[in-house]
Amino acid sequence: MERGDGLDRLLAWIVEHDVIDDGQKDVDLNASASDDDLMDAKSDVAAREWERATALRDPFRRGLALAAAARDRGEPAIDLDDRDPDQNAVADALTQLLVPYDLAESRSRETEPMHYVYSVSVNWDALGAVATNAGVDLNRAVADAAR
Repeated sequence: MERGDGLDRLLAWIVEHDVIDDGQKDVDLNASASDDDLMDAKSDVAAREWERATALRDPFRRGLALAAAARDRGEPAIDLDDRDPDQNAVADALTQLLVPYDLAESRSRETEPMHYVYSVSVNWDALGAVATNAGVDLNRAVADAAR
């Protein structure tokens, strides 16, 4: 994944410091293999998570832009309908990359059998702290990405 603008650097930070760390801790907790096998499993986790993050990059960026626009309108959350492929991709990105790390919350309501609207609210204070650690001005990065 390219690590160009602020949102790309933020995504990379989250992947490196949260997503991969969690996956590798899971490998450690379930380890019954040799050290070499353990290192291979950890490398596999990292490669898999980078691949997934690359696939989620554009919906992640769109989701943060939508959430920031909603925040600026005084709305605490965005609603994303899984029947719309673009909205579903955004919901996937935000719920996979932010929610598990307390950077956002998500609630769902069924719209019809097996279909949902996800209401996602970004924890801007927590995400801002992560962005600061990543050397990113979150407000500027979101504004730049929205252009």
